[in-house]
Amino acid sequence: MVGPGYSRLMLAGIRIPLSDGGELAADLTLPPGEGPWPAVLIQTPYGKERLGAAMPHASARSWLDFLERDAEALVIADWRGYGASPPHGAKPPHRGEDGR
Repeated sequence: MVGPGYSRLMLAGIRIPLSDGGELAADLTLPPGEGPWPAVLIQTPYGKERLGAAMPHASARSWLDFLERDAEALVIADWRGYGASPPHGAKPPHRGEDGR
């Protein structure tokens, strides 16, 4: 559950495996029912728990409206080497390469 009155399932602290053996830490919210669903992926260096820092122009109301639609899965992931995502390899990849 995301909050009172919401029927979304939230899975916190999941690990997303990457092709080079690394992984990203992420939180996943799923709409009710059975998927598959389209997904919105947000990657952030600010900590997946602090979505407002990653999306400063998004209001709390806009996020509530998004979550109430029950149409998409939402994945919020920490960048590699930031937040709960461990570093992997000698140097971090160019930003965005982990989202492919």
